Amino acid sequence: AFVGKDLLIVATGIGIAALKSLIIYAIENRKKFNDVTLLYGARFLEDIVYRDELKEWEKEINVVITLSKAPPEWRGLRGRVTDHLDSLRLGKGTVAAVCGSPAVMSSIADALVKHGISSNDIYVSLERHMKCGIGKCARCLIPGGKHVCIDGPVFRVADISIEAIGE
Repeated sequence: AFVGKDLLIVATGIGIAALKSLIIYAIENRKKFNDVTLLYGARFLEDIVYRDELKEWEKEINVVITLSKAPPEWRGLRGRVTDHLDSLRLGKGTVAAVCGSPAVMSSIADALVKHGISSNDIYVSLERHMKCGIGKCARCLIPGGKHVCIDGPVFRVADISIEAIGE
């Protein structure tokens, strides 16, 4: 679903940890993708995860970092990740992988659809819903009757409700 397309990876906070393997795969298989962009947001400078890796990744992919509560000395972008979507080339031919807090993922998914990316091409990670991990407790049941631990934890936005993302 990702090969041969522009790949947008959107992570906020420690959500980047869930997407690290995708980032590494995209770098190691760079020729399989068109443009690859990591849009990473954190609140504070000290919240940035994988600092050394980000510098290495910048050699292979477009890395965009923004801080929502940047200190005065910060020379990078400021604001939320959704504030910087207009500066990216998005639309048909772009597939997106998103991980962050529920409210952030919901707003990112909504913004990406408004930027012309099909909800079939936006993937979100809902692993925060998992409890037992084997489908017995039903605590990870999301609207639409899907178990995150069995049917996910990664879902296309088209296959679930936006409410499931933002819970």
